[in-house]
Amino acid sequence: MKRILRRRPGQAFTIFVLTLLAAAMAHTAIILLTDYAGNIERKAEQWNAPSAVYVLSDGAPAQRLADMVAEDEAVDAVETAPSFGAMTTIDVNGENLTSLANVVDLSRAGKLGPPVVVDAADGAPEGIWVPSSLRAAGAYGLGDDLTFDTTQGTSTFRIVGFIEDLYGGASGMGTLTFGLDEATFAGFGAPGFQPTVNLKVQGDDVTAASAAVDAALGEIQGALAPGETLQPWWSHDLNIAKAAASMSSSIFVAMLAALAGVIVVIAAVVTRFVLKNLIISDMASIGTLRAAGFTTAGIVGKLVAAYGALTVLGAAVGSASSYLLLPPMARSFQAQNGLSWQPRFSWVALVVTVAAMLAVVVVTATFAALRVRRVTTVGALRGGIATHSFTVDHFPLATTGGRLSTLLGMKAGLRQAGQNVLLAVTVAIVAFAGVFTLGMVDNLLGDRDKATELLVGTVEDVSVVPSADADPVALLGEVKALPGVKDAYFHTFDGLNVDGLAIAFTVTPEPAAQRLDPLARGRMPEHDNEIAIGGRLSSVLGLDVGDTHILDLGSGEADFVVTGVTSSARNMGQNVTISSDGYRRLTPSFRDSTIAVFADDPDQLIETAKERLGGQLGSVTNQRENVEAQLASYLSMVPIISTFMISFVVVVTVLVVGLVVTTMLVQTHRELGIKKAMGFTNRELSGQTRWTYLPAIALGAVVGAGAGALALSPLLTVLLSQLGILKVDAAADWLTTAVIALGILAIGAGVLWVSSLRIGRISAYALVTE
Repeated sequence: MKRILRRRPGQAFTIFVLTLLAAAMAHTAIILLTDYAGNIERKAEQWNAPSAVYVLSDGAPAQRLADMVAEDEAVDAVETAPSFGAMTTIDVNGENLTSLANVVDLSRAGKLGPPVVVDAADGAPEGIWVPSSLRAAGAYGLGDDLTFDTTQGTSTFRIVGFIEDLYGGASGMGTLTFGLDEATFAGFGAPGFQPTVNLKVQGDDVTAASAAVDAALGEIQGALAPGETLQPWWSHDLNIAKAAASMSSSIFVAMLAALAGVIVVIAAVVTRFVLKNLIISDMASIGTLRAAGFTTAGIVGKLVAAYGALTVLGAAVGSASSYLLLPPMARSFQAQNGLSWQPRFSWVALVVTVAAMLAVVVVTATFAALRVRRVTTVGALRGGIATHSFTVDHFPLATTGGRLSTLLGMKAGLRQAGQNVLLAVTVAIVAFAGVFTLGMVDNLLGDRDKATELLVGTVEDVSVVPSADADPVALLGEVKALPGVKDAYFHTFDGLNVDGLAIAFTVTPEPAAQRLDPLARGRMPEHDNEIAIGGRLSSVLGLDVGDTHILDLGSGEADFVVTGVTSSARNMGQNVTISSDGYRRLTPSFRDSTIAVFADDPDQLIETAKERLGGQLGSVTNQRENVEAQLASYLSMVPIISTFMISFVVVVTVLVVGLVVTTMLVQTHRELGIKKAMGFTNRELSGQTRWTYLPAIALGAVVGAGAGALALSPLLTVLLSQLGILKVDAAADWLTTAVIALGILAIGAGVLWVSSLRIGRISAYALVTE
């Protein structure tokens, strides 16, 4: 180890840094997979999270539902609590976020997953407790004012604390939970809010408990007395809540694992190069050791042990440094799902990371060092110089036109084919990683329209929900007549538990004629016995286009033919698109209740709708702006990831190109000395050096960048398929691709120029005799 550090500090530093980077990302990914996923499970257990939560309209039917569910053998515990609900808009860093606001009495929160107060103002003055995700996003702090904006007016409250809630802690779940003290709740009368009931159930089997509520809900809705209503405002089960909470970390894990794999490959290639050249340069010393009686295994063992120790050190430092990355990630995740996380040190993650890095390097080093066995002792004593070299003389100077420095450099490059292949492959890997990662960031997080279409599917400009006493069909006609409306149609979502699966039904009168989620294959339903299913649901149920599936929502079974498979992460890909008539085969009492509107100016349309149709509106929302507000926390990661990726490309390119060039300059110092003694100037020798390696760098940059651009859509599809996204139209930005390739070439040329300056600092005599 001391000899390596003394004689080859650059090589040791390069391997150390590459190992450190790979270990940092691999260790971070392992922590996210284990500790962060465990954090969600721990919170669910500590908070006694219910199996399912329902927000229902207030009244006697809601209590009958709770009583009926309590008698079901699949349910162990039931809790109900009064609340107030409204579709409301709040400001989040300048964006309008619309969500169901569920206001609860913190003193009556119950024992099943109550909101947890994580911070409160001294003295707890009268005010409101809000989800901690709003503070993590940088939108609000203690003492700030929060304004609810509904179709009936606005109301403002002073923030006196922050809460965490597994179900209502972030807007991505579809609802936000707000807390009041007992006195404030008793006098609550904010405009637009209506009395609701929160129903929580718990059972050993999450899906069975949720299915019990759905079955009882359907039964009671079918037997309501005149004047009675039982309207579900919102619901989710624990499985969906956990999956939604972990979705943001899954994206990070995919990115980090991919980058860690890239750097591990580069580290393995570089280690092989370093050891191969170490053996060549120390061939005479190896011959002396073998002549003195040392075994090949002993010599190889010392070489491998030295680089193994260096790898262990780099992996340990990289694993430790990953804990500097985790706190910012924790804040970002909390802004997305509302759950705090304190990363914990993990010996398992450390051991796995170090062992993995060590295994890769040791295996690579062992195979490279075994070259010693193929060299005889006599050959080693002669420095490995072969008696004959039966190589072809490429670019003969007598017949090839061009500048002498260029030709000599290219001839040298062909003689050093192994090193140039290494350089080209490494640069290609770096270029591929750069283009692919930046392309993935741009498509997933960088462009709001792309991110919305890819992750959520087709989103209308404005969503209109009729009031309870309004006629939806008549309201649809009036909405279509409003100025600036390009298209409007019924587009209702209904989340249910079906055969143990949480499925979101998208219901519209004519699915084939509307703008819905993109199709991966097949077509949209045209008849009442047809459905299209989400990508993940297709995988879970083993269904594809042309298959028949039986559905039963409590009113009897009905057969449906699968006509298409959609591509969307909506409800984690577990969704069904069905016509209104088809849905009535499953739920006879169903009526279309949400209107999707596409408009020239959504904000102006909302104002016009409130003025002309105010009494008929339950809520009117700028849906696209709302979705973009929910994606804002993801979009905030773009500068971080982009900066990291650019730094990665620069650092790895500098390290690898610098290592290869300086190593080869040392190995060819005698040849350079002879050329300098023959009259070649420093400028000419530097030019030869650049032309020796620049073609390989250019080839690697072009091939790697081009491959990254072409592989963007297929690889993204593979990465996102578990979220239900089966079709990714992620066309690469060829300008960005060209800039990355040219940037890598420019960095490589710069490193070559700097490295070749050392030629001028040594005399011709020293170069020959060194």
